[in-house]
Order: sequence, then structure tokens, then C-alpha cells
Amino acid sequence: MGANTSQPYPKLVLRGGLSAIPLTATFLSITTGRSSVCAILSDGYTYCWGQNDRGQLGDGTANDSAVPVRNNLPGMPSGVMSSNISGNYYGWCIRGSNGLVYCGSSNLMTVNNIASVTFDSVLCFEPRVVSTSITDTTISSCDIPPNPPGPVNVVVTDVFGATATAVYTYYDVPSAPLNLSATPSTNSVGLTWQAPSTDNYSTITDYVVQYSDDNGDNWVTVVGCTGTTLSCDVTGLLDDELYQFRVAAVNAAGQGPWSNIAASAGLFLEISSDLSTVNIDSDLSMGYMSSAATTVNVKTNNVDGYSLTVTAANTSLVHSSGSPQISTLGSTNGLVGGTAAWGWRIGGDVENGVASSQYNDWRPMQSDIANAGALIDQTSAPNADLPTDAGTDYRVLYGAAAGLPQAPGTYGTEVVYTLVGR
Repeated sequence: MGANTSQPYPKLVLRGGLSAIPLTATFLSITTGRSSVCAILSDGYTYCWGQNDRGQLGDGTANDSAVPVRNNLPGMPSGVMSSNISGNYYGWCIRGSNGLVYCGSSNLMTVNNIASVTFDSVLCFEPRVVSTSITDTTISSCDIPPNPPGPVNVVVTDVFGATATAVYTYYDVPSAPLNLSATPSTNSVGLTWQAPSTDNYSTITDYVVQYSDDNGDNWVTVVGCTGTTLSCDVTGLLDDELYQFRVAAVNAAGQGPWSNIAASAGLFLEISSDLSTVNIDSDLSMGYMSSAATTVNVKTNNVDGYSLTVTAANTSLVHSSGSPQISTLGSTNGLVGGTAAWGWRIGGDVENGVASSQYNDWRPMQSDIANAGALIDQTSAPNADLPTDAGTDYRVLYGAAAGLPQAPGTYGTEVVYTLVGR
């Protein structure tokens, strides 16, 4: 247009010169009011001309303009382009490229002119202060109706029937992390877990890890176990104390519920025996066999289990008086008196001065124990949570038979038990 006069016929809108519209720009969308016109052009900006007594041209003034002026809404950030426009009697609203809605008019969408605010058609009652941009601040100024987490359409309608629409996302704290597990290590416990099943429309920004050493009565937050990594090593723990662990996820809404509780102590492997030197207190002078028993106790929380072996400390296997010795040669199956041999086995009764053992599963001391050691047990699972737990007892028997008449005395051999985590 360009002249401040009424026109009885269509006239080309002025571009360039006094008009703010670039010469190369083309019109994409247009809306009209009582005495003003606004349009979105291909450069992404909104241009208006006409009456401006209510600020409906959006240039920050109340001055009428016969030529297009570019809008300059204070609430519209630099770089945000116009993508849609809708007008009414006294003003207009545009949707910015950032998804927010901005309105032009000194009175449009103010507290006195707001007719309703709805969230997916649910009325937001008692609107109090509404700015020119539908943002979280704007929405929080009315009583937001409850809604499950997720996006909803928010529509602000003024008394003139103009509407402004934006998408508001309800969010909540995340659900609990899943499948927390604890793996013992020396003076520490390694924790792993899975992410919550939902973040409830707000990105998880942190995890909180806690431990308790009094069965959950008191909890301590672990320093250093932060961030979004789904694992953490809790260090500085006592190996002989049981700990409980839990983890919770955090987002913009706050901290969510706790995970399942996982329990563990620092890694320990303990072994004890009531005897290290096995003595057979029996008269073997008549060529009979006798046996003695030891008890070996094993405790470990190693998740991969353990191996328990026995080795002879003295490969000559002589009795404690030094001479004469009981030979390691000969068959041990049954330890028949007169075969001159040492043997060992797991479980059973102690026998004293018998001509032949009632057991046929004796194993040779020389080949099994004296040379390379013998496996007592091997398992792939732990058998204790704490060193104070009972663990597992192994009853190991050692027997001897004299090939020739032996002098009365105590016959013995020293053995070494070894416990190794797998």
C-alpha cells in the first residue's frame, strides 16, 4: 500500500523503499484485524501495517503505519522465525519456529482479556498473569489440572475469540532403576543396574547410590557415584561386614523411588583347620591300619566359587619320631594291613588298629598329595555372605598301614590346605 488513504480497489503491497518488506520476499500467510493487516513472509519474519493504537502491529510502538513494519515482540527471542499466524479484531498471534506462541496487541492475552486456558480441553481455572509467550511461566500462573506425564495441547482464548496454542509436557520423577546387583571385590563392592523403565518425560540426569551397614536402619549416600553411568564401585568397605545397597534415578522433577536392595560384603576367602599335622596314635607294630580325621572350614563370598586343595609339606611322609618310616609305596585301596602305605579320603569314620579298612576309596598320598596336590572340592558358587557365617566344613581322613611290624608311637605327616577363588 504506502498511502494513508482508503482504496476502493486492490493495490500492490509496497516492498522496499519505505516498506520494511525486502524486495525478494514473498508472502506465505496473512491475517487481518479491525484496521490492520499482518503477514508472514518467506524470510521468516512477520510484517504488519495499519492501525496500531493497541500495539497490534507488534513493532513496540502505538504508532499507526501506512507501510509494512517488521514486528519486534519483546518476548520473541532473536533468531526465532514465524511459521503460522492468526488474527482477530484487535491483534494477532504467531507460532514461532521454537514451537511457542507470541501475540501482538497491548491488550490481547492479558489478564483482563483472558477468557479461558485449557489443557487438552480440560479447563485451567482462575488465570492470573499471562505473558505474550505461552511458556512454563505462563502456564504456571493458572491452576494446572492434573494429568499423567506426557504432552498436551494448551489453548489460551481471549474475550475476542483469538486463540494461542502451544504444547506443554507434563513430567514426573523417573521410575525405579531395575535389577541392581552387587559383586564383591577386595575392600569394595561393584554395583550394576539397568535404567528405569520410564523417565516420565524428563531426561535422567543423575543416579543416587546409598549403602547401609545396619540392615537398612540408616543410609549413607556414596560420594563419587554420580552421573548417568549404570555402574559404580563402592570402595573403603570392611571385608567382614555386610552392606546393603540401593540406587535411585534423578530428573528435573526430582528423585524417583529406590531400586531393589542388593547385599554384599567386600571379597573374602577364609580357610581354617583343626590340625595341620595329622597324627595316627596307634600301635602299627602288628601290621594293622589306622586313621585320623581333620576338619577344614571354608568361607568365601566370591561369586565364582573356589577350589580347595591339599598338599603334603613333607614328601618323605615319615612319622613324627623320625624312624622307622611308613613307606608311601604300595596300593592304598582299602589300606589293607601289611601293604605299607599312606592314604587319604573325604568323610567316613576313624579306624584304629584294624586288619583292613572298611573303605575302598582311599587315594594314594604320594601321587595325589606329595607331588602336585590333590583337589578336595571345587564349586562355582559362594558359600557365605560374611566371614561370621558358618561356611562349609570338609572332613578329611588320613590313614596308614604298616608293611612290616612298626614300633609303637605316633605316626604323622604335615599337610597344607590351599583355598583359591575361581
